[in-house]
Amino acid sequence: MKRIFHIIILLTTTLLMACGDEPLNPDNSEKDSPTPLAPAHRNVIVYMMAENSLSQYAQKDIDEMVEAAYCIPTDCNVVIYLDDVKSPRIYTLNRQQGLSEYITLPEQCSTNATTFQDNMDFIRRKCPAEHYGLVMWSHGSGWIPAQKKTVGIDNMQNKDNLDNGTELDICDMKRAIRNVGLHFDWILFD
Repeated sequence: MKRIFHIIILLTTTLLMACGDEPLNPDNSEKDSPTPLAPAHRNVIVYMMAENSLSQYAQKDIDEMVEAAYCIPTDCNVVIYLDDVKSPRIYTLNRQQGLSEYITLPEQCSTNATTFQDNMDFIRRKCPAEHYGLVMWSHGSGWIPAQKKTVGIDNMQNKDNLDNGTELDICDMKRAIRNVGLHFDWILFD
């Protein structure tokens, strides 16, 4: 797993170097919304659906991203959405400031298509960039010859040993991205 993640960081860094509204809260109030980040050249979004048996690996993978932060170009960010056995939260990671918790979100099902769409829209508005890349981090059902084509498992019980629950259908994911109006230069499934 560590070797695969190092490859992801390497790919992400290579791609980063190659390129030279409303808050998410129940009452929809602006008072709890963090200040938008300054526009970046590129943001790599790592969407970690870890409310499942991969929960124990999420923090280790974030620690590896922090270790590699010196490779992030100064005009780029990594935006990490993490839903594990704790409350969902969004972090920002960049060379200058390292890892910072941006916002803690209300409990939600990270693999629900509407939740995914809302999170992508929030990131688009609060973490603007000229270019985006997306890493989908979790379990997956594959694409050949699987009957269903999904990514992620959210057991909605904040437990790290359950691999049953809601999964995000790839077609629903595609619609959510289109609805938000985000264009990803690349999407990586980890």
